[in-house]
Amino acid sequence: MVRPATQYLGIRFDTLITAIDSSLFSTAYGEIMTFMEKNKIEMTGAPVCITYSWDDVSGRCELVPAIPVLLTNTKSDQRVERFDFERTEALCIDYYGAYENIWMAHMAMDQYLLANPKKPSVRIEEYVTDPMTVSTMDSVLTKLYYILE
Repeated sequence: MVRPATQYLGIRFDTLITAIDSSLFSTAYGEIMTFMEKNKIEMTGAPVCITYSWDDVSGRCELVPAIPVLLTNTKSDQRVERFDFERTEALCIDYYGAYENIWMAHMAMDQYLLANPKKPSVRIEEYVTDPMTVSTMDSVLTKLYYILE
């Protein structure tokens, strides 16, 4: 697919994989939303997590909980940063289910990448469905985008 150009405000974490939990995301999204309210910036889509690196050997990753926005000028502070992505090619998987099982969709994409000569630069999980609005996690849609180099 061709993914449109998108701007985000987010908070970068270089952390242990084992330190990733719902409180990391809820705290980060809360801080970003506070920054957006203060600066009168509107959300243009669903929250995401941008993953720049994931190393199972070292147990570390670099990721950014972020919110898509439309900015006309540079907005950031010491914690909330601006992240811009140009229109680009990407691979996409629609995953329905609990967040703790999303690794299965990532494994499917890894298998596809082994069979096809494509190299992703970053991965973006877009949390389309708010789990608080549905009766079962089987109805929760997360879109996985693998941005291609």
